[in-house]
Amino acid sequence: MPRHGQSGFDLNSPQFRETLEQHAKDNGDGYKVAPIVDILGITDVEDLEWVRARLRPLPIGAFRQPVEAPTFAWQIPSTYIRCTGFGFKATADRCRQAGWPVMEIDCGHDAMIIKPRELAELLLSASCR
Repeated sequence: MPRHGQSGFDLNSPQFRETLEQHAKDNGDGYKVAPIVDILGITDVEDLEWVRARLRPLPIGAFRQPVEAPTFAWQIPSTYIRCTGFGFKATADRCRQAGWPVMEIDCGHDAMIIKPRELAELLLSASCR
């Protein structure tokens, strides 16, 4: 979760930034990045077809632009749900340090597609806290 003045690139590795910047330069007219379906953790063939038909390029500016968030935004009661098959352990650690409960689900990035029932249960249990 970015703090005021941080960008998505600030929260990821230099290799991540280099890869996306190069991809935008080589394949996205310098400003967009095509979806990388392989990293989402979706293994069901029908789900993959459904997702591929709906994904669109993302402006690289979404990663470059710093967030403008007031300090109090981190004080709003929140819960972070981490998809353990996708990483973001450092993000979960930052959320814990901020006092947020962190819940985990064992799947890739798109929990709503891979494990919709389990995700719904986590969301419902988080809303009851």
